[in-house]
Amino acid sequence: MRKEVELALKRTNKTMKWKFDIHKRDRHEFGIENLVWVNGTHYNTDCPSQKLFFKRAGPFPIIRKVSNTAYKLKIPAT
Repeated sequence: MRKEVELALKRTNKTMKWKFDIHKRDRHEFGIENLVWVNGTHYNTDCPSQKLFFKRAGPFPIIRKVSNTAYKLKIPAT
């Protein structure tokens, strides 16, 4: 009985990993001076309607890498 349970758990783990990996994206590494676009959908603006605001802003150059998923960008004041 124990071997059957272990086999069932291994199959379940393999299936769960396969289903997770379907939706997982590979992380893209950016370098310094690469140009990137910024998602603007979560910023509050003075626009009368959120639909009128730009969905993306940029491209902006990367100044330095802060962590694995964060980068410091050179964004103009205006």
